[in-house]
Amino acid sequence: RKLWKEDLPFYQIELAPFRGIGPTAAKRYPAMRHQQAKAAASINDVYDLCILDAGEEYNIHPRHKKIVGERLSRSVLKHSYGFDEYIGDSPRALSFDKQGDTITILFSHTGKGLECKGDLKKYLLVTHQGKELDYTAEIKNNRLILKGPFNDKTVRIEFCESNYCIDPLFNSDNDPVFAFTAEV
Repeated sequence: RKLWKEDLPFYQIELAPFRGIGPTAAKRYPAMRHQQAKAAASINDVYDLCILDAGEEYNIHPRHKKIVGERLSRSVLKHSYGFDEYIGDSPRALSFDKQGDTITILFSHTGKGLECKGDLKKYLLVTHQGKELDYTAEIKNNRLILKGPFNDKTVRIEFCESNYCIDPLFNSDNDPVFAFTAEV
């Protein structure tokens, strides 16, 4: 930006899901993705693009370039050119509200709402003191509602927090939800 003497926008693509083999398998890709998001949030006009649906288990450079390119183009059209018909961002968990046996997670950037396109329970882990809790999930517009044995317990929720995952939650522009962890 200094070199160009202009406050140009910057678009970063998060690290793709990747299990790895040998030494690459030992890395904590979710931690790196969170640092990417933190950096983007701390700098004006920087946009972080989620590709948790486009990775390959054993290839750090996924072949699903079209998905990433389409997502990037929607974000550029929205943020750089003002095309408001695009959401331009992937959903992020904004808040967690626990009332008895129900946890409601509110998301940003959902457009016409969230949609589940895969096995949610495979990538949404709900635990209490390290023990996995069974739950049911329902989507209502921009909210994910979990019901389970949550009464009087501190519950940890982890979504897509492994090196390799296939994100099952999307907004109406087909942008996947960013990974998150919370305790409620």
